Amino acid sequence: MKRKINWRKVAWRFLLILFLLSFILPLLSRIMPTGMTKAETKLFFESKGIKFKDTFLQYGKQSLRFVCAGNDTLPMILFIHGSPGSWDAFKDYLSDTGLLSHHYLVAINRPGYGGTNMEGVATLEQQAAAVYAVFRLKNNAQPMVIVSHSYGGPVAVKFTLQYPETVSQLILIAPTISPEIEESIGFKRGLQKFSKLWLWRWTLAEDLKNSTREMQPLPDELRQMQPDFIKLKCPIIEIHGTADALAPFGNQAYVKQQFINAPVDTIVLQGEGHLIPFTMPGKIIEMIKTKVK
Repeated sequence: MKRKINWRKVAWRFLLILFLLSFILPLLSRIMPTGMTKAETKLFFESKGIKFKDTFLQYGKQSLRFVCAGNDTLPMILFIHGSPGSWDAFKDYLSDTGLLSHHYLVAINRPGYGGTNMEGVATLEQQAAAVYAVFRLKNNAQPMVIVSHSYGGPVAVKFTLQYPETVSQLILIAPTISPEIEESIGFKRGLQKFSKLWLWRWTLAEDLKNSTREMQPLPDELRQMQPDFIKLKCPIIEIHGTADALAPFGNQAYVKQQFINAPVDTIVLQGEGHLIPFTMPGKIIEMIKTKVK
């Protein structure tokens, strides 16, 4: 016997889901953690007995927060987080004694995140300029290593193309670097369009608004940058999980295909997703120690 559909129940479920998507979820985003406060940062490093600096860099009318640890005369490793995110995505990296013994470790809050007074910007060029402002504070003449995650990958690549003499090596962790792959992720594009609705604009947390501003134009920006990929010549390490839904594994093949004049070393993490810097920091840190020249 064919079961009769209760259309009233179906309609109520639909309205409930619509309500959750339209109001409750973006409202909850306002109370989600948006990065470690200065007090939390101080407690974190002091509990480990590590000297650090948590400060703001003024350049022009802008203010950019960054956290650093170690001896600033040593070669720098600069960490760039994804979208959204904050410097503390790499807190375990900045507190690793093995890395600290050989490197000056710096993690930034990109424009629009974690205490900066800047609105999120929609160009990789402006993001790269913010990174350069921090790089200029380096207290030695050696180029730096950049470790980046997700959207931080395109920022790192753009920076390297603009300032090639400043980078000795790139480590790209799950980068969103292929324009075709990025554009084809339907649920990401759908949520970005949905976020333009007035209710979402009113309720959505500022970090997520900034993420939308920078992620929406990303496929076009990647296409514009693609012809310059042949200019990359520094060693590149691409680390990717095969189960990554936010920056699919095909990005790794794209790196090998496009970065033809750079020595590219790829690391495949079977069954791992997009958040590998958080879920397996120890393993990634060991990879950095082994691979950084």
